[in-house]
Amino acid sequence: MKIHILTLSALLLSSPVMSGEWAIKDAKIISIANAKSNLDTFTIWIAGGSGFCSNQTISFPVDFAFNAGVHDRAYQTALLAIKLNATVDVYSYNTSDICENAAYIKMSYSQTAN
Repeated sequence: MKIHILTLSALLLSSPVMSGEWAIKDAKIISIANAKSNLDTFTIWIAGGSGFCSNQTISFPVDFAFNAGVHDRAYQTALLAIKLNATVDVYSYNTSDICENAAYIKMSYSQTAN
């Protein structure tokens, strides 16, 4: 029984779903598009920040989100961030192409900073 639990734990910890990387931290969204090449993907253009995707585009394909609801909330967060000129952190659970397969976005806003 212990061997099965250890094997399962090792598989889960090495799973690509569990791994990932920050695409960008503390960046501003300067533009947003609701689709990319007519696919179910939205794209943001980033200015500043630190990370692999600094000053590049970052795409959020629906297939890389947990479900369509999570993807929709990410899009709504990006829209609010651009409206408020807030900073964002973006995470990709797929490390093979970080800037093309993002799934998580966190917005930070301070009225005194704007």
